[in-house]
Amino acid sequence: MQVMKEEKKLTIIGSKTLVDFPDQALFGVPAKVDTGADSSSLWASGITEENGTVSFSLFDPSSPFYTGERIRADKFSVRSIKNSFGVSELRYKISLPIVLSDKKFKARFTLSNRKNTRYPILIGRQTLKNRFIVDVSRSRGSEKVHIPKKILVLVNNGSEKITSFYAEAEQRNEGKIIFEVRRYKDLVISFETGEATVKFIQDDVNIQSFDLIYFKTRVKNAEIASVVANMAKQQNIPYVDKVTSQQPTDKKVHQGALLAMRGLPVPKSIYMDKSHWENKFNMLEKELELPFIFKDNDGRKGRNNFLINSPKDFKQAIKSVIADNLQMIAQEYVPNDGYYRIVILGRQVAMAMHRKVDQKVSHLYNRDRDGLPTYVDETELSLDSIRIAVNSAEYLGLDVAGVDLIKDKDNGMWYCLEVNNSPQLSSGAFVTEKMNALTKYFVEEMDR
Repeated sequence: MQVMKEEKKLTIIGSKTLVDFPDQALFGVPAKVDTGADSSSLWASGITEENGTVSFSLFDPSSPFYTGERIRADKFSVRSIKNSFGVSELRYKISLPIVLSDKKFKARFTLSNRKNTRYPILIGRQTLKNRFIVDVSRSRGSEKVHIPKKILVLVNNGSEKITSFYAEAEQRNEGKIIFEVRRYKDLVISFETGEATVKFIQDDVNIQSFDLIYFKTRVKNAEIASVVANMAKQQNIPYVDKVTSQQPTDKKVHQGALLAMRGLPVPKSIYMDKSHWENKFNMLEKELELPFIFKDNDGRKGRNNFLINSPKDFKQAIKSVIADNLQMIAQEYVPNDGYYRIVILGRQVAMAMHRKVDQKVSHLYNRDRDGLPTYVDETELSLDSIRIAVNSAEYLGLDVAGVDLIKDKDNGMWYCLEVNNSPQLSSGAFVTEKMNALTKYFVEEMDR
């Protein structure tokens, strides 16, 4: 007589759950369950390999679960994967004891930078296999687990009336919802190629820690609200109102952050409200290195654009910020021989010019000192520069644009500095060439 094997009982979990790491005394770490992913992924930082041992820390200092403890593993595997920008990266895969829905077992994780995702842990099919059944109607793995939803309310000024309103709303929901009323002016936006982060300056809380974002008084803070909304959209965080992400501006922080999120090459930059810049020199020196650029977020033609080499330079620039009530952005300095203005008309390069800059004298172009711009034929432009210019204009929704690019003379990398929606077509150099190109473009548009 054939003996039937006892069927293994599988635990039902939801699409969002909590994970414990008992060996590290970490409990209740949020995780996303993804049946479309083969392997599980874990946020790790400071990953090094030496003498056959991989060491790392769980999460990073921006995470509330970060402890700084170094974990070492002498049993691991390495795999090469392509990230979302098509660049190959080496990833380590290790095993760690975890507790998931009351089951303790060793799970295999790929170590990766999940800083810009909503969940520090992703649970894939290999971890789920023969252990769990996923019921997407369950929000958090089992009914006994309750995690209040966090709603961020962004305001111009957090008046007592507003905070009282949301405090009462929170009380009426009996712990199911937590409202946090915070100001736009307390946001710090950092971005570089392929990455953008938004945190609050007081406590480093990342906007990704919220379950929904409500943009109150968004019109008064259009460019900052749009950056946050686009990041929320990228991370699948619900936000209200949806039009917030579509608000176009020509502010440098708005342009740079959106291009960075799209994977376009931009210099590493940091933006914060003018009220927070004072005494931030050490932080900027650490993040951007010396020298760095400190420029007006709304500046044109080199106005209020400073090259910072020392605390004295920064202190002097801050005086201008205070006197003229400027909003500034700090940006890494890219060594160059000047910049290229590439005119884009209808997703095509219409013409280009190069403005040479004598960096020994100043980092800014000066027509009297550096001479007239030189005309650059499209055939002389690299494919990389053309791709960056065309994509930058397209991603910002501009049919007519002047894209400013610089080339790092040390490593040959191209960077987008700015995208102008009014690129001096009727003034400056080569007016006739610009006039002919614009007229041709208009005629082609009418003949479509």
